[in-house]
Amino acid sequence: IYKIISGLNFEVVVVDNASSDGSAEALSKLESKYNNFKLIRSSVNLGFGAGNNLGAKEAKGEYLLLLNTDTIFTENNLSYCVQAARKDKQIGAYSCNLVNRDGSHQPTGGYFPTLVNLFAWQLFLDDIPVILSLFKSIHPHASESKPDWVTGAFMLVPRKVFWQAGGFDENIFMYTEELELCYRIKKLGKKVVHDSATSITH
Repeated sequence: IYKIISGLNFEVVVVDNASSDGSAEALSKLESKYNNFKLIRSSVNLGFGAGNNLGAKEAKGEYLLLLNTDTIFTENNLSYCVQAARKDKQIGAYSCNLVNRDGSHQPTGGYFPTLVNLFAWQLFLDDIPVILSLFKSIHPHASESKPDWVTGAFMLVPRKVFWQAGGFDENIFMYTEELELCYRIKKLGKKVVHDSATSITH
């Protein structure tokens, strides 16, 4: 982030979920190097949602960017993402393309579960093109511009909207928490958008 991102006023908040591998100690050195870096150490593993809520409470920016620790910026495209989200005040959650190191697309978002698509997903039937053409799949796809939800690996959310929706449900330790958050964001009348114009490696 510090090597690639420029032209944008930002802060970095890292939540260490009670790691024991020396990560927190290594990251603590960045606090003296960068005045816009903050490390929060949790004494217990809170899970993905509660950990992000903890970081979001400390964030001061207009937008929150939920970003997985295994993501890599290869170009200075975060300013574009923020400006794209700002252009439409109805956007409640925004994601760009997620790509593998070889440039191939990763799943980015999908649709809310129904009995039909949940059944098809569990039996891998929605991997069959003719079946997939009959309904919208719950599991992530990279090509849809207006999915119901986007993954938390890269999710840009207006801070005000994040808290209006109540943040992540802390009863969900890990997985599906971003789907559930997007459900509440859309109940506020906001849109979920996947923008294929730019990418981040994940």
